[in-house]
Amino acid sequence: MTTIKTNQALIAAALFGGTALLMMPAMSDPAFAATDAGANTLAIAPPSVLTFDQKLDGKTVTIKYANLPNKGYLVIYGSDAEGKPAKEPLGYVALSAGDHRDIKVELTKVPAKNSRLWTSLYNEKNGDSKLEKGTDVSYWAGRPLSTGGEFRIE
Repeated sequence: MTTIKTNQALIAAALFGGTALLMMPAMSDPAFAATDAGANTLAIAPPSVLTFDQKLDGKTVTIKYANLPNKGYLVIYGSDAEGKPAKEPLGYVALSAGDHRDIKVELTKVPAKNSRLWTSLYNEKNGDSKLEKGTDVSYWAGRPLSTGGEFRIE
């Protein structure tokens, strides 16, 4: 299964140029699927994020690619003193279901050079367009954020 993730990241790096970090749910997660009225099962792509190390554009970071099976949020976290994802987000953007490219996320504060930032995707649960961590749920809930969603500020 690691080979599949590695190959996907290499393909993405070839398409977008540079070093790619691809964050996807673990392969042991159940497949995302939907059933239409005729009882046909339709495959839905799993939530995923593609990040690159980057320079800030003011207070804005750009995430190369994200896919959400449902309406939700792309959320950016900074690092705590131990280098792990901080508890509170630095910024987020609401996204519709589907794939998105070159997503701009404005941060609430400018992280220091060489800071590690982390991405996560949240599923919108209550129908508004504001991230509510108690209501809206990360697709990776209950698990630490993957290093595949990590990138550095150059």
